Amino acid sequence: MTLFTNSIRNISVVGSSPIIYVMAGVVLLYFLVKKDYLRMLFVALSLCSGLYSAMLKEVFKLHRPEGYLPEGLIPWERVLKSEIYSFPSTHTVFYTAFFGYLIYLSYSIKGLDKLTKHTARIFSGIMVLFVGSSRVLLGAHYERDAVAGYIFGLIYLGLLIAGERFLGQKLLNTPLERKKP
Repeated sequence: MTLFTNSIRNISVVGSSPIIYVMAGVVLLYFLVKKDYLRMLFVALSLCSGLYSAMLKEVFKLHRPEGYLPEGLIPWERVLKSEIYSFPSTHTVFYTAFFGYLIYLSYSIKGLDKLTKHTARIFSGIMVLFVGSSRVLLGAHYERDAVAGYIFGLIYLGLLIAGERFLGQKLLNTPLERKKP
């Protein structure tokens, strides 16, 4: 395999392995230490975007490309029946919601050092940007599945951000902290 092919494959592997749970655990631990329970809740809700995608798959019931053999470390297609379907791409929905939310947090949290902010933005941006093409190039999805994954993921992300802002204002009676540019 070429370096490009390995890189593309590895982008998808993150979402099919325990790596994603370790990453989420680190983020959740950060907010636990900061006693920011509202953001802990919304990070956890961003992880639920996979269930949202599974429900969408049950609605559309469009099958995967012929000949696709799953390679992930977690056999989702055996765990969740909906994973035999391809539309929308769950990886793409999940990455858009989870990593998109991390990008949002990197702009809205006060006190993060520049290295952490930029690392989170660059890594998360790469993951979101390339997951769709990764899934198509690996033969797991058609192009329409990846595009729909981005659309449904952006809808979910928008609801997360709106929910966080709404609850933040209601619970704290003040807008969540925003650093002025």
